[in-house]
Amino acid sequence: MNPTQIVLSPQKLIPQSRIDFVKNKPNDRKQELKKGYKVLPSVYVMAKKTGYEELYTYFYYATSSLVHFRPDILAKMAWGTFGEDGRLKDYTVSIKNFSNYYLEFNLVYGTYLFKEFIGNHFYEVAMSIENKLDWIKKIDALLDRDWPELVTFEHMNIKPPSSIIRILKRATYNFKEE
Repeated sequence: MNPTQIVLSPQKLIPQSRIDFVKNKPNDRKQELKKGYKVLPSVYVMAKKTGYEELYTYFYYATSSLVHFRPDILAKMAWGTFGEDGRLKDYTVSIKNFSNYYLEFNLVYGTYLFKEFIGNHFYEVAMSIENKLDWIKKIDALLDRDWPELVTFEHMNIKPPSSIIRILKRATYNFKEE
């Protein structure tokens, strides 16, 4: 915490009766309803009801390993070189080893989610913008790139293919589509 940051006591903002109500909330859904707590459906249930179960499952898998400790994720933060004998010679363990990956991940998937949101809620959000389809096609152009893999070459401690190989792969794929 920032030592100069002003933090207000919750008692000054929230009545004690409300604090006690929240602190004493049971963990069981049936008990919560019985005691008068408002119980919302889980994000998974909402995704399923709106037709986004597949997208939710994908993002849950892609991001849950980033927020929950797992030894394999810690091991993937170690990046190093191997000696002639095949053993790890030197290495560093740092989240910086994934900074480019997370930057790409956020750029691509953030753009994708933004596009989905605008595509589904365009009129509620931006009634004044004309040519909705042209605008969304511009966003599509941002997505016309290699999407970050969930398991990367870096995760496997393997040097990724060069940019030229990636460009050639994309060019041959696009050629087949036409």
